[in-house]
Amino acid sequence: MLMLIASAACLGLLYVSPAGAKLRARMHWSLDDLRGGARLILWRDSLRMAMGRPLLGYGPETFTAQFPPFESVELSRAYPDFYQESPHNMFIDALTSHGLPGALSCWRSARSGCGPRERTPRWPPGSPRRSSASNSWC
Repeated sequence: MLMLIASAACLGLLYVSPAGAKLRARMHWSLDDLRGGARLILWRDSLRMAMGRPLLGYGPETFTAQFPPFESVELSRAYPDFYQESPHNMFIDALTSHGLPGALSCWRSARSGCGPRERTPRWPPGSPRRSSASNSWC
């Protein structure tokens, strides 16, 4: 409990300090637009773009050049001064850049780093290593 109080106090000090200016700006921006900003509409438009070339995508680092024809009127009217340089989602970015193979590869890479390292320990019951191996998470 003491650690929780200390962590909250440190976060509060950071928030009010000069170093917390970007954190305060982000909080203000988040409260101003409760819909989440442009991202939900951007993701929808990016998925529509990805369906244009589902197998190969549009190539790496080409989102800014390829996205404007797929940008919806809703997105451009709601956020007229925004420059969309990426979909702001690594899976959708992989899908638009490299197609389905790239998106699946990205998903597999992300998935392989999560979960237990070893599901069934190979040590006999009662071994000191058994408990440490069964609690080994990434």
